[in-house]
Amino acid sequence: MNIETYAEYIVFVSSSGHCSLDCSYCIVNPIVKHQPTLTFEDIEYFLDKVQKKTALIFSGKGDFFAGYKKNEKQLARLLERDVEIGLDINGVMIHEFAELTDQQLNKIRHINLTMHYRQLIDKNALDVWRKNALILIGKKGHDNFMLGTILSPPESHLWEEALRFFEQAIFEPVGQKIVLIKDVNCQFNVAD
Repeated sequence: MNIETYAEYIVFVSSSGHCSLDCSYCIVNPIVKHQPTLTFEDIEYFLDKVQKKTALIFSGKGDFFAGYKKNEKQLARLLERDVEIGLDINGVMIHEFAELTDQQLNKIRHINLTMHYRQLIDKNALDVWRKNALILIGKKGHDNFMLGTILSPPESHLWEEALRFFEQAIFEPVGQKIVLIKDVNCQFNVAD
């Protein structure tokens, strides 16, 4: 994640407490993924104590949007503060993102969107992901935006299918490129 920021503080916040997927290559305990961690009030308390421009980088194994309900509008509420935001998301849920104002969008300094193809198939979420990816790219694409996919050897039989899906669903309509990310938890062999 390459983020240009004007914030006085940079804070990395793990999103690993929440995720809507169960990827085979994930290193986070599946039980932990569905338990609450930081609340909006926790983050607000921290920002109130710091009282200086802060970059909040929501990263880690998990998904920022899976940590709260859509009607809570946590991202929009955070963007009302003196913050800059970096998001690491899987694109299954984007809650209020489509409704953000230009002023709010300008405070989002980076988005890392990952396509977890096998899980999207298993969760019957390919169409939802495609729709959400196009919204994210339309609002923030090419502006500190990275779209990647994990290449995991146990899922090598899906690599070509996943890239064809990406090419047709995303690259052809909007030209957004994809970054191939090596699964660090599983050894690659010569055939991979």
